[in-house]
Amino acid sequence: MFRGNSAVCFPSAIAVLMLLFSSALQVKAAVYEDEVNLGLLIAANRDREAYIEMLNEFGKQNPQLKINYLATDDTGFRRQLDQWLDAELVDVTFSPAGNVLCRLARQGKIATLDQLWEENNWDSVFSNHVKNAVSCDGKIYGLPYGYYYWGVFYNKLIFKQFNLSIPETYEELLSINRTLSENGVVPFTLGSKNLWPTAAWFDYLNLRLNGLNFHHQLTAGKISFNDDKVRSIFVHWKRLIDQQTFIKNHRGLDWKQAMPFLYRGHAAMALSGAYLANQLPSEIEDNIGFFRFPRMNENMPFYENVPIETFVLNKLSSGNKAAVEMLKMAANNDTQVWLAKNLGYLSVYGDNKSYTTETAIAGIRTIKQAKGFSQYFDRNTRQDMIQPALRAFEQFMRDTDIEKAIEALEDSRRSVLE
Repeated sequence: MFRGNSAVCFPSAIAVLMLLFSSALQVKAAVYEDEVNLGLLIAANRDREAYIEMLNEFGKQNPQLKINYLATDDTGFRRQLDQWLDAELVDVTFSPAGNVLCRLARQGKIATLDQLWEENNWDSVFSNHVKNAVSCDGKIYGLPYGYYYWGVFYNKLIFKQFNLSIPETYEELLSINRTLSENGVVPFTLGSKNLWPTAAWFDYLNLRLNGLNFHHQLTAGKISFNDDKVRSIFVHWKRLIDQQTFIKNHRGLDWKQAMPFLYRGHAAMALSGAYLANQLPSEIEDNIGFFRFPRMNENMPFYENVPIETFVLNKLSSGNKAAVEMLKMAANNDTQVWLAKNLGYLSVYGDNKSYTTETAIAGIRTIKQAKGFSQYFDRNTRQDMIQPALRAFEQFMRDTDIEKAIEALEDSRRSVLE
């Protein structure tokens, strides 16, 4: 699928933000009955190429349509999304599941997909966890097309050298950390220069201690950070920092710069999303394993960070039949599997048999065994609370002052609710 020529022509390169309308996309002398405008998030060249092939295929199947698209990187997308929707520059656009999706829904900027979901029996192909993750206030707003797992990546040679087993409990993980530190190996590499990687530790400590519902209520600003359950998160986090769990210069490293410490054996582990696997040099790929973040509360099910990518329908475009047809095409099995593979995600359909590496198999198993999905801190949290919270996490990793961190988080929460 997605091979051959299309009636729709695309440029060979893409700027961080560009608008391609009729003159760039339509074939000369063609007569179009309708048009559809698509908003895309482009993180790498492979993303651009995959989306273009998808649109080429859609153009082949619907030669009566004129297809336009806007494209931006992650930073630009966060700035442009509302403008795209409000000005009706896009009919269908990318949106992460989580708070962004729900904010757009509650502001009336995107249309519900309940009827489309029911008409196409998408309950038969998407799990309840996925459906819940793309729903807000009991209604469905996102069409999922890819997701990925989070957990602990580890250097198998180091584990073998010190006769370490994959930890099932948090105490076992702490024991591993002590063994590694005593032998001159840093337990965890981390790149916190861009702040957001620190949030993974807050997420997982909270999910394992307090569960999914509390985590979502907290990141939505509905629960005070003065809650003792939040204090427990920081007590455990401080214990890790005091035991020198993290690489010393992590504040000077971004996440990519931090990963070679894992490859080369200077650090044994990294808490990361599956995007790390896409960065592994081929010669060391077999030496990197994966396990889910261990249990901390024996009564708490395993909830996981599983970021989900979705397409949403501009509410102003609810009557655009071409936009609805594009969503339906994006939902079919061939498109889902192909697009997820070429964007570096797992297929939300669950057809992931082509992933044969040990790491991918362990990650897929982690998703399947999860009792519910979270989206990652900066996807779950109110937009106006994200940066203050990330700064509070980074400061905490420097001074381990629990009360100071909680005060900063609570001040941020109160300020946005006033």
